Amino acid sequence: MSCSNRLGMEFSEDIRVFIECPSEIYGVFIMDPEVKIIGKNAFAECKLEQIYLQEGVEEIGIGAFSNCENLKALSLPSSLQSVGGATIDQTHLQKIYVPVGQTERIRALSPEFRDTPFEEMPAEGLLA
Repeated sequence: MSCSNRLGMEFSEDIRVFIECPSEIYGVFIMDPEVKIIGKNAFAECKLEQIYLQEGVEEIGIGAFSNCENLKALSLPSSLQSVGGATIDQTHLQKIYVPVGQTERIRALSPEFRDTPFEEMPAEGLLA
């Protein structure tokens, strides 16, 4: 069972799993702080330019951001523990924002991250 918000974003009934972003959504998206898992292909082919995952997200599924050709910036929390393969395939990601002191640990979660510039920011500044 799943539910959708007014933008058509699809979540599990308990809001802990983000399932799908409609491909017609543009701009910036800030993830609900209750979400723990970004599902397989959840943002695939979306038109978002920036995605901010808040503290609490622990897992990013396979292909989560694949084919997001407009995606330029992604913010990852220190709570992140695992990242599936092909996560950022076919994106134009220019920067990954992470909390101060987390670059090496988060970069090590996925070989795909090695060629994308990271920028550290204080945790409270990631959503500013």
